[in-house]
Amino acid sequence: MRLTDGSTHGYGFGWALDSLDGHRTVSHGGSLPGFRAEMTRFPDDSVTVIVLTNADGAAPAIIANGVARAYLQPRTG
Repeated sequence: MRLTDGSTHGYGFGWALDSLDGHRTVSHGGSLPGFRAEMTRFPDDSVTVIVLTNADGAAPAIIANGVARAYLQPRTG
């Protein structure tokens, strides 16, 4: 997101803005006792990965990244 001073920040309106292997990502995760979830969207690739778990110790963001890597080729440059 762009801040009022013109600089940018990787988090805006509840969404984390980042990249994975050169692919832009928009993601959000959350948890409640006994549940964890992650939603990662790759807007340039028309790919979305949603991981829902019912385990406190799960790592849904890592799982989402692994699933995405199975479908997306790394971008270089």
